[in-house]
Amino acid sequence: MFCLNCKTEIPSNARFCPQCGAPLSGKPASMDSVQDRLELIKEYIPQELASKILNAGKKLESERRQVTVMFADVTGFTALSEQIDPEVLSGLLNDCFKELVSVVHKYEGTVDKFIGDAIMVIFGAPLAHENDPERAVRCALDMMEDIKRFNVVSQINLSTPITLHIGLHTGIVIAGNVGSDMRMNYSVVGDTVNLASRLAQLAPPGEIYMSSQTYKSVSHLSVTEGPYRLSIRGKTEPVMVYKLQAVKEIFGQDSNRPAGKFFVGRDKEVQKIERLLDLSKNKFGFDLFISGEAGVGKSHLKDEIYRRSIQKGIKPVEGLCSSFETNTPYYLWNTLIRSIFQIELDVPEEEIKNQLHRRTVSYNLKSEEPYIAALMGIRHESLPQQDASTRKLKIFESTARLLKNYVEKHRTIIILEDLHWIDRFSQELLYYILSKNQNPPTLLIGIYRPEYPHAKNVEVHGEVIALSRLSREDSKKLMKMYLEAEVIPTQLEETIFIRTEGNPFYLQEIIKTLLEKISSLSTIER
Repeated sequence: MFCLNCKTEIPSNARFCPQCGAPLSGKPASMDSVQDRLELIKEYIPQELASKILNAGKKLESERRQVTVMFADVTGFTALSEQIDPEVLSGLLNDCFKELVSVVHKYEGTVDKFIGDAIMVIFGAPLAHENDPERAVRCALDMMEDIKRFNVVSQINLSTPITLHIGLHTGIVIAGNVGSDMRMNYSVVGDTVNLASRLAQLAPPGEIYMSSQTYKSVSHLSVTEGPYRLSIRGKTEPVMVYKLQAVKEIFGQDSNRPAGKFFVGRDKEVQKIERLLDLSKNKFGFDLFISGEAGVGKSHLKDEIYRRSIQKGIKPVEGLCSSFETNTPYYLWNTLIRSIFQIELDVPEEEIKNQLHRRTVSYNLKSEEPYIAALMGIRHESLPQQDASTRKLKIFESTARLLKNYVEKHRTIIILEDLHWIDRFSQELLYYILSKNQNPPTLLIGIYRPEYPHAKNVEVHGEVIALSRLSREDSKKLMKMYLEAEVIPTQLEETIFIRTEGNPFYLQEIIKTLLEKISSLSTIER
């Protein structure tokens, strides 16, 4: 049997082509519900995301893109089809996919197509982010949790639970323009879709398999089993596969990058930071705001702040904003409090309450404990009945007192990262903390991109570092570091600098791609 689209030979039990992902002739989707699912994409896609996809798609003209492909295959409906009316089952199936699509939209992935009971999702085109593999991994885990909730809350008593098995692979695709139905029309070459679909087929129900290529991008934050060597049809050699179990939130310095190794061209910025760190040791309150475009080196500078703080005996604590949590109230301060109290994100609620109680008592914050718990989304029996405005003020006052009491006991700086993704409640609390009578006696550092809408309002409270791109000379130094070379050919240096325009992240990525191509050519020659 051969695919009508790409002429690839396919197994007899396949529902879609393992090479190009096209649905197979003579194998229509169950209950003719694929068109319904395409319609639900248009109906439920957030307007802001729809605009982003359309604008990004207009810029694509058969471009090679590095993406992470996800195949998520729903199982359990076949067994239910023998017990439930087809019309009811069709509605149930579409409700299930509606929930899964909403998870994809949260992480700004693109639903490429529905194939029977499977979804093909792309992370990296038409919308590209610097962390697309991470988005894919988090999306896959959330979809697994969403399916569990769906089984519990479904209005139909499901005698057979619905499950998912998911495959993830990162590689190159050729992407065309976005069509009016909000779907990408992909012309796929190579193994990218093929391997992702194979991994989904091999993964047992309830499991997520990801390739070593995806694992390389998320190894520092993923909890996995493996690697396992799996034989995959069409592959001459076994493929290394990891079973994804969870992600771990990393507070503080990036453990995947040696501090200071690739840090160049920021002498003036470092001098300012050194001065403020020395002042903060004397319990003076200062605010510093660091602004810069994506990839310009904010994370490298933050790592340098960590390194120099620790050398001076100052402990950094960090709150994070997330592009996945822009609608989660107080997410920034939740992560900061967890960093201060050293509470991991996967700790059960009862244990969080116990740790919170011990910590608040030790910092003389017993009366503030219910409000700190409320900020963290934890139920507390001592939280009084109050109107919303009164409770919000109490939460603000309790957080300010927590920070003040903590920094009086510890030599600390506070880092608030990615403020351009801040939620509304966290921003209101930040304004409160920055007010003159609330600022804790330490150095508070806010980091964000230029698109942060509140930048001008917060910058009036302190000093500002606006990170620019690297100069030609500093870019050359960074190239030598990444290439581990004393001399770089002039033409290569010129090409890299023109392509990256001094953006350190782009420079790193283009050199990484270059080294991978050289390595693959060397392997072929051998």
